[in-house]
Amino acid sequence: MIIMKNYYSIDIGGTYTKIAYLDEDGQILQLEKIKTASPSADAFYDKVTAFLTHKAYGIGICAPGIFRNDGMILSASSGNASLLYQTNPILELQKRTGLAASLLNDAKACGLCEFYRGAAKGKKRAAVYVIGTGIGGCLIDENGIHTGANGFSGEFSYMPIYHQGAIAQLGNEASMTGLLRYYQSLGHPEVDDTHIITRRYFQKEADAQKAIDHWLEAITMQLITIHSVYDPQIICIGGAISAQAWVIEALRERYRQMARSFISPTLPDQTIITACAYQGEANLIGAFLHMRKESEETA
Repeated sequence: MIIMKNYYSIDIGGTYTKIAYLDEDGQILQLEKIKTASPSADAFYDKVTAFLTHKAYGIGICAPGIFRNDGMILSASSGNASLLYQTNPILELQKRTGLAASLLNDAKACGLCEFYRGAAKGKKRAAVYVIGTGIGGCLIDENGIHTGANGFSGEFSYMPIYHQGAIAQLGNEASMTGLLRYYQSLGHPEVDDTHIITRRYFQKEADAQKAIDHWLEAITMQLITIHSVYDPQIICIGGAISAQAWVIEALRERYRQMARSFISPTLPDQTIITACAYQGEANLIGAFLHMRKESEETA
């Protein structure tokens, strides 16, 4: 008798948390989406647990931030996910469900999915660059994810830039929050949605074009830095905005121009800039793959 090993995968975000029930091949059988906002961390874990009603072999979790090896969250992330700071999702869900659990940074989960199943499948060396409220990332090769000595590898937000007379985080300019903040500084404090900026960009409003140009340039600077440090065959762009084909094409062209003038005329043709293939499901599938691998290693 063949026993199917189904899993749960949980993608904790700053605004929403996704809960998926998957078969052992990673096909999503059921998907729920709930608001992350909760009165407390305990209330959040209780809310998530209420959806874990099917028989499962384990729980793969991904979330923003830096974690200790045992699962303790060591950094306060953006949005409502910050309420989980200094809690341990692995232990919290284990004690509520009795199931084995694993934890992975959300951008690294995205990288795992794209490397083994998505846009970077078949490559030997890849980077994933995720644009959201902040900037996340993953460096990965045939040996797996590069986590670094302290789990900090891929935290692209912290790349420094000399900005307005001071050292600043380049990720603050390249994120969706950075785009919104820059546009607001041009005399539009009432705008609170980046969709408005992109719509005005295509209407050729001068401030919107200035803001988008500034944003794309910041991202391109990060892509060049990733290339100079890691030299991947492919850089996959993730985050909801990556579904917009014009963004990927604009970044691809800017990358080519900057690399040709800044590094070498032939270098840009050696690195592929493309969108992540799995978009909104990448984190869930990556967290599942991580959990399945851990369960196989401990079996």
